[in-house]
Amino acid sequence: MVAFYPRQSLSLTAGTDRITYASGEPVTVSVVLTVGGNAPVSIATGCIPYELGFVVVTDSGEAVYHSLTTELTLNCLRGGVPATLQPGGSESRSFTWGQVDDLGRPIALGHTYVILPALGGTPSVEALTSGAEISVQ
Repeated sequence: MVAFYPRQSLSLTAGTDRITYASGEPVTVSVVLTVGGNAPVSIATGCIPYELGFVVVTDSGEAVYHSLTTELTLNCLRGGVPATLQPGGSESRSFTWGQVDDLGRPIALGHTYVILPALGGTPSVEALTSGAEISVQ
């Protein structure tokens, strides 16, 4: 008899359309969630369906922009349902970021920023994440 050992796997990646941008130029960000392994992954939330988004971090490690902040507040009013994602499943979202911080101020020029994926929800397994680095001239 062969034993079946359930194994959950979840990955989140963030990418951009380019690596160098002029000041104020829109940045297209793609976030992809992929379920691997051989067992479903669940994502629990307090009051919303899970959301995909991204965080922008400076070269010194300071988070300056969070795409989920407004969406989480608005979606909380609608109520949510826990999600169960099957192995082999994938979901992606595209965003446009206008090179501003959370307060709407332009970000500093001449710096490198890291775009990291974000998940609005708590998965049943820790996600492996990878981001993208951009330069603003």
